[in-house]
Amino acid sequence: MHGIDSKWQKKWAEEGVFEPKAGKGEKFFLTAAFPYPNSPQHIGHGRTYTTTDIYARYKRMAGQNVLYPMAFHVTGTPVLAMAKRIAEKDEEILSIFETVYGISRATTAKLTDPRDLVAYFSREIEAGMKEMGYSMDWRRKFYTYDAQFNKFIEWHFAKLEKAGHITKGEHPVPWCPVGQTAIGAHDTKEDKDPQIEEITGVLFPFEDGMLICSTYRPETISGVTNIWVNPDAVYVKAKNSSDGEIYYVSKDAFTSLSMQLPLSIIKEVSAKEMKGKTAKHPLSGNELPIFPAAFVDSKTGTGIVMSVPAHAPMDYLALRDAGLEGKVTLVQVLKLPGFSNFPAKEIVEKMGIKSQSDARASEATDAIYRK
Repeated sequence: MHGIDSKWQKKWAEEGVFEPKAGKGEKFFLTAAFPYPNSPQHIGHGRTYTTTDIYARYKRMAGQNVLYPMAFHVTGTPVLAMAKRIAEKDEEILSIFETVYGISRATTAKLTDPRDLVAYFSREIEAGMKEMGYSMDWRRKFYTYDAQFNKFIEWHFAKLEKAGHITKGEHPVPWCPVGQTAIGAHDTKEDKDPQIEEITGVLFPFEDGMLICSTYRPETISGVTNIWVNPDAVYVKAKNSSDGEIYYVSKDAFTSLSMQLPLSIIKEVSAKEMKGKTAKHPLSGNELPIFPAAFVDSKTGTGIVMSVPAHAPMDYLALRDAGLEGKVTLVQVLKLPGFSNFPAKEIVEKMGIKSQSDARASEATDAIYRK
């Protein structure tokens, strides 16, 4: 069988049967998404190009002059990310190339330049497509970093903009602080889609600026009794150059926030310096004491948490652990069927949860939040 397919593929190539001739019959053009050559071809490629090839052959049999070209999609960050991982001798990727792709480590070591990586896999994919017998016109092959193709794309965008279909604005994108670029699934290990999460930041007046408290429950703000900080974390006083506002956040959070806001650090502030001070409630103007709590993660949100102990089990437990129960008045915000005025306190006592570090504290939080 192999001899038969080789014979006819050679014959097709010699006679140029898949190379359309100008002025010969009704023109028909079709294409499919170009393969991305940062790894070998797989069964998905087989499905995509086989279905397109069937249609191309059908149109030829119907007497049409068919142009079916092929190209390689090499722009964007995935191929850069792959080459970088090889250059960094990432064991995971080296192992995949060796055991899954069957590429020796000596060969892989030569693929640290993105163009070399593209050349290697595009040759492999092209050879596979020819072996499959696809009726493509390989005279038309190109790469998306070719100057002519880039001009073609620029022309597309110019036309779209002139027609009013493109507007400039802002929207959230997954961002890599190392590469300083927006990223997608192909840029991450295991091809996982980066998740964008929107979290509310509530501003509490504090000294000469604002504490930014991150929360998933901004509707419970009227029940805030105090502010939590991590006792072992480093905090910073930062300035927003766009409006001159002063913000206090954890140093860990500053790194993320500075990619979204024009912030600069004025000075570092220890949690000990903040402990015992007060911030103002943005609605009532009440003074809210700042307390330390182990459950606060300086790398999550802003590293500062507003406390709603009537409804958040972790807040109630932190108060109880610090011996502050009774010294802070719980404020009911929401009425939950089946619970008293203070659902967090009730569920903690019902489950017999001993402290913030008790694994069941998260279960209690999930149960309350679902209700």
